[in-house]
Amino acid sequence: MSSIRTELVPEERTPLIRTRVNTLRQEEDAFTVPRPGMPRVTRRGSIRFSVRSTATFVEPSGPDGGWGWVVVLASFTCLCVLDGAAYTFGVFLDPLIEEMGGGRGQTSLAGSLLVATYAFTGPIASRLVSKFGTRKVCMAGAVIAAAGLSLGSFTKSLMGVIATYSIVTGIGFGLMYIPSIVAVANHFTQKRSLAIGICLCGAGFGTFALSPLETFITQNYGWRWGFLSLAGLSLACCLCALTMREVERESWVPAQPEVTIEGESEELNISEQQTKMDKLLGVFIDRDLYKNPAFCLYLLVALADLAATLSLFIPFQYLPAVAHAHGVDKAHAAYIISATGISSTIGRVISGWLCDRAWLHPLTFSALSITLVLPPLFLFTICSSFWSFMVCASLFGLLTGCWVAAMSPIFIRILGPDLLSSAFGLLTAIRGTAGLAGPPMAGFAVDYFDDKLAAIVLAGVCMTASSLLFILATLYSAWRDTRALGRGGPIMGQAENYLQA
Repeated sequence: MSSIRTELVPEERTPLIRTRVNTLRQEEDAFTVPRPGMPRVTRRGSIRFSVRSTATFVEPSGPDGGWGWVVVLASFTCLCVLDGAAYTFGVFLDPLIEEMGGGRGQTSLAGSLLVATYAFTGPIASRLVSKFGTRKVCMAGAVIAAAGLSLGSFTKSLMGVIATYSIVTGIGFGLMYIPSIVAVANHFTQKRSLAIGICLCGAGFGTFALSPLETFITQNYGWRWGFLSLAGLSLACCLCALTMREVERESWVPAQPEVTIEGESEELNISEQQTKMDKLLGVFIDRDLYKNPAFCLYLLVALADLAATLSLFIPFQYLPAVAHAHGVDKAHAAYIISATGISSTIGRVISGWLCDRAWLHPLTFSALSITLVLPPLFLFTICSSFWSFMVCASLFGLLTGCWVAAMSPIFIRILGPDLLSSAFGLLTAIRGTAGLAGPPMAGFAVDYFDDKLAAIVLAGVCMTASSLLFILATLYSAWRDTRALGRGGPIMGQAENYLQA
């Protein structure tokens, strides 16, 4: 039976930037498909065409479907409810102002704080998931969210709405979000990225479905019954959480250039006694995460994601006004946002399917997606017709959807599935910061230049910075992979032993 070659000629030790599709296809034929029960052998290397197919790592075989698809449906439903409730606050805005008084800015704060609280709960939720599992944490989140919405329906002041709807419900949604993603990842191996991509589509579908539902309830029965209806949907998510049972799978950490090589260990000079800095970091970040050799790469990816998230929310707020200023009817301008949302949903499914392919690394795909989104984003500034805005908005939604769905596969590829909860929890908090900062930055730019196009230009600048950071992260990851590969590792030997067995 064929074996994996571990001896590399000198030129193969350096990542080549040019594409080598034909070479990889020829060498892929020499690979033996793992038998059932064998670990999954996957090519490693951020620049997928930069490292030959001998660059491998071994992920132990695990569940890949079956009951996992029920978990995907359950997680999809949870995301429908929590994101649908979070992003349809505009439906309650006018009724709350009419009943409780106050300005539009003060009342809008309740919706912003809900999203911020649910984002900043991410690190706490990840710790709880690691300790108690996905089912218990998701059920607790559903109950807390339902309690917050129910209490909010009885409040008679804006501060009461903020305390119940924004804070309590936000905490509950945060406790639902992380378990929903992690539960799907735990139930899949080879189809993991596709499953996560389908799950993430729940956010767009929930916003699309709950907006007309809550509008109907609020117009006919009042905003209090709207809150109660959302409370009922949140409580129903407890049934979804019941499907998130524990899965036994072998622990796995991707090969790193800093770990044991051919039986010889490097001195990492890490003291067993935690320093004061360790204790400080440990309050906010899982120690296993920031002690991981790939943590610097994780931070670089998170920084790139932060820049992209700063840009992401700006077009959603300013595109209708920009389109209307260029002669597009207000009713038609609303369709531009709808096209963006639908395209984003499609992009997430496509991204999930592509990230499961052996010839494409999720980090490379994210860098490509963010780079390709720059032309349509900047073209918004010169669009002059409805259809030109629709085309650019559809491309913007499609490509940003691809990037959003690729983040979990990136973390699994560079850190391993065991650290997905911690990595994604911290990323959620970072995204919350970006989501709060992006629109105000755009508003300042619009006021300073007295032109709504300034917001779109700012979004383009942030997205350009993200593209450069993703490209840098891709090159750095490829260098780390090639360094580990060039020194030959125990992972390579394991792959050879399995194929020779």
